[in-house]
This record gives sequence, structure tokens and C-alpha cells, in this order.
Amino acid sequence: MPWVQRVRLSLNDVYVDRNLKVTTTHKSEETQISTDQLFEPIKEGQKIPRRLLIEGNPGNGKSTICDWLAYKWSQLSNGETRGICSFDLVIYLHAKHLKDQTTIADAIKSHLLPEDFDISSCRLTEVLKAKYVLFIVDGFDEACSENPLLEQLIERNILRHTNILLTSRRGFLQEKLKYFDLIFEVEDYDEQQQLKHIERFAEHQKLPMSQFKSLLEVNEVENLCKNPLHLTLLCLLHIETDVRTRTQTELYSEIHGFILRKVIERMKLTEEDIEHRLLRPLYQLAFEAFENGEDVLHERDFERAGLLSEEATSKTATMSSLVADAILQGPLQNLLRVCVSFVDQSILCTRQA
Repeated sequence: MPWVQRVRLSLNDVYVDRNLKVTTTHKSEETQISTDQLFEPIKEGQKIPRRLLIEGNPGNGKSTICDWLAYKWSQLSNGETRGICSFDLVIYLHAKHLKDQTTIADAIKSHLLPEDFDISSCRLTEVLKAKYVLFIVDGFDEACSENPLLEQLIERNILRHTNILLTSRRGFLQEKLKYFDLIFEVEDYDEQQQLKHIERFAEHQKLPMSQFKSLLEVNEVENLCKNPLHLTLLCLLHIETDVRTRTQTELYSEIHGFILRKVIERMKLTEEDIEHRLLRPLYQLAFEAFENGEDVLHERDFERAGLLSEEATSKTATMSSLVADAILQGPLQNLLRVCVSFVDQSILCTRQA
């Protein structure tokens, strides 16, 4: 996990297959598939879908699905030739990697290839046109503004015959849905997936399952366990301390303390330094966002507060809205919880480099 460096979670060991709800762009019919069924016909006789959109709440596993698909494609020696394994090349980029780039080839060279890799952008473009290629582009919602190259890729103005899988939070692509063959929504964890997630986490950390038993017994945090990121945070808390959380407020108090300890450790600052340099500016941002009915911090907000950071901007937008979308449910949303959630998640990412 990028903000807790000593926690190394192996994708192959902890990944839990996800359920995706499918809605075609042409009919109002819904069905459900697993991630292993992507890039396969939904029904017998249908064409293989080539342009896919995966939407979902922050923290619900969209990026992890992208990671898993790229990893699965890399294991081509298993002999599979369907779905993700049918592609000659899989190019995995974040949407922000396409910003300030002239061509897709330039983006690939800048973010995926070693500096001394001897291939020209023209030659790379020829390869992309000649091969059966899939572009996995994660995080459209985090880098959709002033990103003309990404728009051209989505709208088939460049590399129109390639395949694309794009992820985003809901509501950011309303004007571009017509460019996708299928739209997917990531389903929450069901009880079986929650149990499997905890079992794999415990096994990976070489800890007894009994240490995490209470996670599935506390009704007050039942909704949190449906979100993979929240469930991972709960598991991490159970490693750090003897957690006896009974309410969501108590849970976020625990998470606040956990994150603060990690930030102090990682940034080598005192708690007073963290308060002065990070928390107070973020308290102000959170208060203003709450008053304006917003649950996402933007680049201009960080710039105004003197906290501008590309890493902070992209990740905080995701993490802060995760809290608001998935945890703060109902009309009685408490300002303190909004401030705590913004601050907790923001300081994970600010000045992370």
C-alpha cells in the first residue's frame, strides 16, 4: 500500500474476484458477470465487446481489477486464449499519464518504458496499429479535465481499432457513454467475498483467522466491510491494535490515530508539525467543502491552501469522495466526521514522494 510502505500485499495472494453488473449501452437490460468474463460475449452469438467502461464508488476495487487483469495477461504461459489473454499487447496507463502528451506512443515511452529503450514514437505507433491491443486506462475521473489525448482515444479519433477498458467514478462520462459497448458497475462485496478477503489477508500476513473474527460480527461496521478498501483498513487496524470498534465514529477515530502514526513515521515530523503544516490547512479545506456541499478536493483547492501536489490532488480526490460516498450515509452527516475523513485521507497522500 503506497501510504503504508511496510505493508506489502501480494495481488496474487489477496485478490478476490469481483462481481460486475452489466448494462448495455443499447438496451436497458442488466446481468452480472465476474472479472474473468470480461472481453467475452455476454450472450451466445453476440460479438466480443471491445470498448468497456467500469464505474464504481471510490475504494470499491476498480484499480485493483485493472491490476489483476494486467497481471493475468502477463501470465500467458497458462495457455488461456480467451478474454484478457486474447490480446497481443496490454497497455496499462493511468488517465493522468495521457495529460500533456502529444501521442499515445509518447505517453507509453514516458511512463512505461525505460529511458534507454531504443524505439521511436513512430515505430511504437506502427506496432500499436499492427497488433491486437488493449488499453487499460484507470482513473478517468481523476484526470478528465484538459486531457485531449484521452478524449481522442475514447472517441475513436486515434487508434480507433484498438480495444479499451476505462475506469471511473459514476457520472463523469454521461456524454461519452455512446462510445462504449458495455458499461459495468462494480458490485459491493457480498458476505462470501468479505470472508475470503479476510482469510486471504490473514494468510498473507501469517496471522490466525481468529484475530479478525470480530470484523464480521459487529453490525455497526457491516456496510464498511462491503468496501474492499475499508475492509483492508479494518484488517490493518486489527494488526496494529486490539480494536473493539462498535460504531462508525469509533472506527474513524481508530483510523485517524492509525493514519496519523503512519504519517508521523513516514514524514519524520512531530505531531505538532503535522498539525501546523498539514492538518490546519486541510481542516479549512474540509470546512469549506462541507459548506459548499462538495465531497472532492480539486487542484485549485490545494493550490489555494499552499498544498499543491499532483500525487495529493489525484489520490485525495478519490479517497475523500470514497469516505463521503461510502461511509457518510443519510441526511445527518456530521461536520466533524467530514473534516476527519477529509483530513485522514488527505494526509496519506500529501507530500508522499
